[in-house]
Amino acid sequence: MKNTNPKNVDLNLFFVFDAIYREGNITKAANRQGLTQSVVSHALARLRATLDDPLFVRQGSQTMPTPFARSIVGPVRDALDSLRAHAQHLACVPCRAGTGKRPCR
Repeated sequence: MKNTNPKNVDLNLFFVFDAIYREGNITKAANRQGLTQSVVSHALARLRATLDDPLFVRQGSQTMPTPFARSIVGPVRDALDSLRAHAQHLACVPCRAGTGKRPCR
């Protein structure tokens, strides 16, 4: 990764990365995420620039991960799973503890 402050990295780009990795195809990844192919391609370009790696290369109709992409997919998925789990948990926590306000939705 370039000298990029992790606080400035859009975490949504990693959800796109995971979808492309799983689908092996940008159009299928876009459909999986409910996005357009153009949006996914743009997100991939941003992540490529951030991580300074192509991440995926075309081989026929497939989009194959680079060695770097293969090396980070496990930690990326672990982090995304953790975010998903915590997001579900936070949906059940009151917005302002002790104020009697109703839970967040």
